[in-house]
Amino acid sequence: MTNKYEDIEGLNRLLIRAYTQNPTDDWVKISHKLFGYMDDPFLAGQIQNLGRLDSFIRLYEPLPNDLDEITNNFFFLSFIRTLSDLWIIGVYEILRTSKINDVALKSIQAEFAMLRNELAKHQISGKNKFRFPDLGAQHQGNNFQLIYKYLKPDESGGTEKVISRIELSNQLIEGCLKIMGSTE
Repeated sequence: MTNKYEDIEGLNRLLIRAYTQNPTDDWVKISHKLFGYMDDPFLAGQIQNLGRLDSFIRLYEPLPNDLDEITNNFFFLSFIRTLSDLWIIGVYEILRTSKINDVALKSIQAEFAMLRNELAKHQISGKNKFRFPDLGAQHQGNNFQLIYKYLKPDESGGTEKVISRIELSNQLIEGCLKIMGSTE
């Protein structure tokens, strides 16, 4: 039986590997520049933490293409899925509490809000209608990628949208850096 500190050392190695393979430099820039748009100085650190979580998820999020490998790693993949859900909810809260008034970022914020409602409340955004989150995977290169399906309310009742967490992250990073004039 291993002791818990050996497990922590193993997890620490995984986190360091994620950080070195997927640097969080853009998240640090975003946290420093968004600092002026927030009432709570604690949120800048939270943005950096969400960046570290993004790096970790990016390393392990591409799902294996082999059903046996998915079955053998079910608990770890379920853990990655949970982290992905929590990342979406955390980013939503950062965007909700910021004072940024940019049209492009508001569009991204609206996507996070719709996903967050389905993940956290199990209801369609803007309606008190139950809807269980529709989760899945789509083929991306040699692996599968986690995707989220959500209902975007409209006059006809709703249009189903599909987006991956990585796409959400990329849109958010690009949008934040663009409005801050730091696209290098």
